[in-house]
Amino acid sequence: MLISVSALLTSAEKLSAQTGADWTWMEDNYSHVLNDLTPANLASVKASYRWGNNRVGIEYAFWIGNDFGDAPYPLRSYLSAYVAMADSASIYNQMLDMHLRNHQEDAQSLEEKIKVKRWSFTEMSCPAVKSQFEKLQGISFAVPKFSDVIVVDACSS
Repeated sequence: MLISVSALLTSAEKLSAQTGADWTWMEDNYSHVLNDLTPANLASVKASYRWGNNRVGIEYAFWIGNDFGDAPYPLRSYLSAYVAMADSASIYNQMLDMHLRNHQEDAQSLEEKIKVKRWSFTEMSCPAVKSQFEKLQGISFAVPKFSDVIVVDACSS
């Protein structure tokens, strides 16, 4: 109970210490740092998922794709899975804490200090990488029937 109260007071104190300029700075820089530390789209990625919310929870991402390792092309590539997850505190909170301690430090140097856990697996070291990816490839979706036109626009602003 005491720990919960302490955490609430610390969070409330942090929010009250954050100025409008701090909110703007975080809004301008957080997405860039998140994209660098947990990119949503990498070369040779076949499937990826990223979750990040600048107010709640720990950001994380995973990717499955072909990894050519050190082998020269055209040797057969193998599937690899990569996972990245903020360590103990969210990327947003780590970044905000460091920014509040030193307003002069830029986002790039803060990014280098943010703690992120990373794991990687290959289909050789973890056969589930291949078997689960094969199951993913077998998923199909029925297109719903509409009386109107369907427009899919991946480019949203």
